[in-house]
Amino acid sequence: ARANVGHSCNMRDMGSVDFALSLVDQAIAAQSIIYGDQHPAVANSLFCKASILRNQGRCLETKRVLDQVIACQREKLGKQHPLTVGTLLAVAFNYMDLAKYATAGQVFERTNQLLRKFYGKDHALVAIGLVGLAETFRCKGMYKKAQESHEAALYMRRKILGE
Repeated sequence: ARANVGHSCNMRDMGSVDFALSLVDQAIAAQSIIYGDQHPAVANSLFCKASILRNQGRCLETKRVLDQVIACQREKLGKQHPLTVGTLLAVAFNYMDLAKYATAGQVFERTNQLLRKFYGKDHALVAIGLVGLAETFRCKGMYKKAQESHEAALYMRRKILGE
């Protein structure tokens, strides 16, 4: 099943999206039989599927799959597990794709708080969340807040990665 997920990512990158999705679906089915529907391995494969769907602009389908991932992760790993919180970033970006900027902003803010708790204030995932938050501000016409968030993310990236 793991090989199918890895192979599906290669197929996606080569443009064979339908084949990639069928491989991921096969992996999900096999993992569900072996481990049960709510196992973290199933959630990981579902996340891969959501990534493929999002890359295709299939935002409503992506949301449905990400909802499954979050439900599984919350049940098995907990609401504040780093993987669950990382998945929330994908949820927030998907809300951006759906033009639900207020909801995206709320998810980015909550996610950034949790990421700071886990990793500290200067971490690459926090910077990614700040960029997402900045984009929600920009899309809502809040340009000063957007600029402040982008600058904070840029400062953080420079501090982490150097000039």
